[in-house]
Amino acid sequence: MFNGSLIGPGFPNQLIQKDTHLFVVLDELWAEQQNHPIVYNYYYVSHALKYFYLSSKIPANQFNTTKEYFLTDFYNYQHSMSQQLNKLQKGMYYTYPYMDFFSHQKVITIKSPVYSNNEIVGDIGVDIPVKSLIKSITLPKKLKSSLNFYLYNINKNQKIEIYDGYSSHLLPPIPVHTHLNKQTLIFADISPWFFVSFAIKITILCISLLIIINYMNVVLKRHKFQKQRYQLEAYTDLLTGLFNRRVMDTIIKDIVTENNNKSQPTAIIIFDANDFKIINDTYGHNIGDLALKHISSTINDMTRDSDLCIRLGGDEFCIVLPNANLEQALVMADRLELAIFSGYFCHYNIKISISTGCTVIEKNETLHNALVRADKILYRNKKNKAENKKSVTTAIK
Repeated sequence: MFNGSLIGPGFPNQLIQKDTHLFVVLDELWAEQQNHPIVYNYYYVSHALKYFYLSSKIPANQFNTTKEYFLTDFYNYQHSMSQQLNKLQKGMYYTYPYMDFFSHQKVITIKSPVYSNNEIVGDIGVDIPVKSLIKSITLPKKLKSSLNFYLYNINKNQKIEIYDGYSSHLLPPIPVHTHLNKQTLIFADISPWFFVSFAIKITILCISLLIIINYMNVVLKRHKFQKQRYQLEAYTDLLTGLFNRRVMDTIIKDIVTENNNKSQPTAIIIFDANDFKIINDTYGHNIGDLALKHISSTINDMTRDSDLCIRLGGDEFCIVLPNANLEQALVMADRLELAIFSGYFCHYNIKISISTGCTVIEKNETLHNALVRADKILYRNKKNKAENKKSVTTAIK
């Protein structure tokens, strides 16, 4: 599937196939690291559906793919639910070096929990093998043989070896350290013989330590930015730039619930383009797309920053107006109908009109029921417009 491997018992079912937008994200991240000296393994673990998707240079048959993985203590320990709340609130966190269950390599993991209905349903992350990280440290051979790298966990009083290049016990090593985070120190034990013969090169060590820490911070920031970008794209309609209908089950539901708790009204305007099929059939879909962009730009210009503008699909749109009553929604709908019809949107000098339906979400009412009611009002208004137009045409004849 795509460039990665889907690991789990049996064949992908329909529920797993709905998650494939995550696989594309992982494969894009994986493709970016092909030119880097550090080897990453990007992955998504579904706690809800019990499967593991991996984008890696290492073939899938070299991984321990036993289906009992989800029953192991290792899985329970790596689950984000086992992490402290302050870690999860940051949106992402990274682990101490540990032996990976699948690749049998010591890795550091940068991980972000994936939520659905305020519950963690999966973890998306990247494994960085410690050996690969060490290979990226480009220091002179003699310098590398004169120092040791290790992490120190303050809370657990635990030392975690990363690189062992100096083993002489004639003179005690000179420790240099810096904070990786509040709980972790990164140490470099330097041979005193190195200072005797290479005192001038001590600056290289400091720079190298800064490079390692800075590199890890860059990876964290890039991962967080890309996660936010793909989340935004998942909720955005590519043609119009408005939200798509996915926000109905997430953002909109939360807003409606919050307004109901505060006893504040939430109004909905649903509308679609009149005779849109005729425009597509007569002038082509490119002109139809221009009509949709004309509608969406007019919506953006006339709504408040707090309003949510959504393309439901085709030529059907919706606006959710927090803290607005039915009268305010009707005024907004009339203004939109007038503004959209008043302007030409292409070189053919044609106009497009819309029909609207307005309602207010009642307390303890589901969003779906409110949308169905608004939709019925829309088509009743559209039918009345058609009958009025027919009556006027007949009278003129």
